[in-house]
Amino acid sequence: MNEQVANFGNTVQQLRRFFRGDNDSLNSYLSKCLFFSGMGSNDYLNNYFMPDFYSTSSDFTVKAFGSALLQDYSRQLSVCYAHLILNYSTYS
Repeated sequence: MNEQVANFGNTVQQLRRFFRGDNDSLNSYLSKCLFFSGMGSNDYLNNYFMPDFYSTSSDFTVKAFGSALLQDYSRQLSVCYAHLILNYSTYS
Protein backbone atom coordinates (compact mmCIF):
# COMPACT_ATOMS: atom_id res chain seq x y z
CA MET A 1 0.00 0.00 0.00
CA ASN A 2 2.98 2.32 0.44
CA GLU A 3 3.35 2.52 -3.33
CA GLN A 4 -0.36 3.30 -3.75
CA VAL A 5 -0.09 6.11 -1.18
CA ALA A 6 2.94 7.53 -3.02
CA ASN A 7 1.06 7.32 -6.33
CA PHE A 8 -1.85 9.19 -4.77
CA GLY A 9 0.51 11.95 -3.63
CA ASN A 10 1.94 12.18 -7.15
CA THR A 11 -1.58 12.38 -8.59
CA VAL A 12 -2.48 15.24 -6.24
CA GLN A 13 0.68 17.08 -7.32
CA GLN A 14 -0.20 16.58 -10.99
CA LEU A 15 -3.73 17.84 -10.34
CA ARG A 16 -2.27 20.88 -8.60
CA ARG A 17 -0.41 21.72 -11.82
CA PHE A 18 -3.56 21.08 -13.86
CA PHE A 19 -5.48 23.50 -11.63
CA ARG A 20 -2.55 25.95 -11.90
CA GLY A 21 -2.16 26.22 -8.13
CA ASP A 22 -5.81 27.16 -7.56
CA ASN A 23 -6.12 25.23 -4.30
CA ASP A 24 -9.78 26.16 -3.80
CA SER A 25 -10.73 24.62 -7.14
CA LEU A 26 -8.53 21.60 -6.51
CA ASN A 27 -10.07 21.15 -3.08
CA SER A 28 -13.55 21.40 -4.56
CA TYR A 29 -12.64 18.83 -7.21
CA LEU A 30 -11.14 16.40 -4.69
CA SER A 31 -14.10 16.81 -2.34
CA LYS A 32 -16.28 15.20 -5.02
CA CYS A 33 -14.05 12.12 -5.20
CA LEU A 34 -14.77 8.87 -3.46
CA PHE A 35 -11.81 7.32 -1.67
CA PHE A 36 -11.60 3.74 -0.48
CA SER A 37 -8.88 2.16 1.53
CA GLY A 38 -8.89 -1.48 2.48
CA MET A 39 -6.29 -3.74 3.97
CA GLY A 40 -5.70 -6.92 5.83
CA SER A 41 -6.86 -9.97 3.94
CA ASN A 42 -3.87 -10.32 1.60
CA ASP A 43 -1.48 -9.35 4.38
CA TYR A 44 -2.69 -12.16 6.59
CA LEU A 45 -3.38 -14.75 3.92
CA ASN A 46 -0.29 -14.21 1.83
CA ASN A 47 2.24 -13.08 4.42
CA TYR A 48 1.25 -14.68 7.68
CA PHE A 49 -0.48 -17.95 6.84
CA MET A 50 1.87 -19.10 4.08
CA PRO A 51 5.01 -20.00 6.03
CA ASP A 52 6.47 -21.87 3.05
CA PHE A 53 6.79 -18.54 1.22
CA TYR A 54 7.08 -15.92 3.99
CA SER A 55 8.79 -15.91 7.39
CA THR A 56 6.24 -13.52 8.90
CA SER A 57 4.58 -16.12 11.13
CA SER A 58 7.93 -17.01 12.68
CA ASP A 59 8.82 -13.33 13.15
CA PHE A 60 5.52 -12.23 14.77
CA THR A 61 2.75 -13.60 16.90
CA VAL A 62 -0.72 -13.14 15.37
CA LYS A 63 -1.39 -10.25 17.76
CA ALA A 64 1.98 -8.57 17.11
CA PHE A 65 1.52 -8.90 13.34
CA GLY A 66 -1.95 -7.37 13.59
CA SER A 67 -0.47 -4.52 15.61
CA ALA A 68 2.26 -3.94 13.04
CA LEU A 69 -0.32 -3.87 10.24
CA LEU A 70 -2.41 -1.33 12.14
CA GLN A 71 0.62 0.89 12.70
CA ASP A 72 1.47 0.79 8.98
CA TYR A 73 -2.14 1.44 8.01
CA SER A 74 -2.39 4.37 10.41
CA ARG A 75 0.79 5.91 8.98
CA GLN A 76 -0.42 5.40 5.42
CA LEU A 77 -3.78 7.04 6.15
CA SER A 78 -1.96 9.96 7.78
CA VAL A 79 0.12 10.43 4.63
CA CYS A 80 -3.04 10.38 2.48
CA TYR A 81 -4.59 12.97 4.79
CA ALA A 82 -1.51 15.13 4.44
CA HIS A 83 -1.75 14.94 0.64
CA LEU A 84 -5.39 16.02 0.77
CA ILE A 85 -5.42 18.61 3.55
CA LEU A 86 -2.01 19.68 4.72
CA ASN A 87 -0.43 19.87 1.27
CA TYR A 88 -2.53 22.88 0.36
CA SER A 89 -0.93 25.13 2.95
CA THR A 90 2.49 23.49 2.68
CA TYR A 91 3.01 23.94 -1.05
CA SER A 92 0.88 26.96 -1.91
